[in-house]
Amino acid sequence: MRRRAFGAVAVGAALQAWLGCDRRSGIVGATASPARVDDARASGADAGVSPPDRWTSVDFPTERPGNGPPFGRAMFRTPGGAQPKPAALIALHGHAESLEGLDVGARAWKDHYLLDTAYARVSAPPLTSTDAGGFLQQAQLDEINHGLAERPFQGLTVACPFTPDMVDPTSDLAIAYGDFLVDQVLGKARELSPGIDSRVGIDGISMGGRIALMVGLSRPEVFRSVGCLQPFLKEEEAEAFAGLAARATTKQAIRLVTAESDPSVDGIRALSRALAAREIEHSVVIAGGGHDYPWIKTAGALEMLFFHDRALRVAPEG
Repeated sequence: MRRRAFGAVAVGAALQAWLGCDRRSGIVGATASPARVDDARASGADAGVSPPDRWTSVDFPTERPGNGPPFGRAMFRTPGGAQPKPAALIALHGHAESLEGLDVGARAWKDHYLLDTAYARVSAPPLTSTDAGGFLQQAQLDEINHGLAERPFQGLTVACPFTPDMVDPTSDLAIAYGDFLVDQVLGKARELSPGIDSRVGIDGISMGGRIALMVGLSRPEVFRSVGCLQPFLKEEEAEAFAGLAARATTKQAIRLVTAESDPSVDGIRALSRALAAREIEHSVVIAGGGHDYPWIKTAGALEMLFFHDRALRVAPEG
C-alpha cells in the first residue's frame, strides 16, 4: 500500500459559484450499464468481513457539462443478508485520486482507504486504539463502543462514485455533479438495496468532504445525514456553509470530523461556531493525527460508518 498525503486543494470561487446559482439539471442521463460484480468480494480472509458482502462496479453514461471531467463510474459496497432498515451512504474520495482517472477514483474507498477493514471492525466491537490507528482519544473510543453496544452496527450500502477534480468548479459542473449523485448514484443504490427510501447520507474526505458539505447541505430533502472528514475549508467560508445549513427546512444530522494537525482544523472550528450561533445541532470530532492515508483508513473511516449508521436508523421513512 502506497503511503501518500492527500493532495492539497486550493479554493476560491467554488463555494460562491455553488451558492449563487439556481440548481438545475446538468446531466442528460442514460440508464446505467449492467452492474459488474467486482473481482474482490469482501472476504473474511483479507478483511474480516463475511463473503456475502460484495463490491459492484457500475458505469453511468453521462454527458460532460461544458469541458468538465467525466464522472460516470461508481463502486457499491452492499452488505450480505437482510438489513432491518436498509440505508445508503455516498462516500466521496479526495483530490489525489481525482487526478488518477475514473477507476482509481471509484475504487479509492475500497483499495486506498480500506473501507472493508473499518466495516469489519464496527461490525464486531469493541474497537481498540489500534483499530483507530492511535488517533482517537479514549473518550472518543468509549463513545463509539458504548453506542455500538447500545445499538449494534446494522450495515450500510456504501456508494463510492468517482469525484472529478473540483478544486474550483464552474456552477454547471457543481450542479451537474450533485444531480448525478442524487439521480443516478442513489438510484442504483436503491436498486441494489431495495427499501432504502429516505435513509440516505453523504460524506467524504478532503476535497470530497468539502463537496459532501456542499451537496448534502444544499439537498436536505435527500440527505438525512451529512458528514465530512478533514474537508478543505477556510475559516472565512464558515458563514457561507452555515448559511446553507440554515436554509434547510428538513432537520439533518451533521457531523464534522478532522484531526489536530489537519490544515483545515481552524475552518472546522469556525464552522462549528457558525452552526452553533444559528442553533443548528451538530457534532464535532477532532482526533489526533494529520491529513494522510493512515488517518482515513482508521479513525476517519470508523467515525464515518458509526455516525451514519446510527443517524440513518432514526430517520423517518420517506
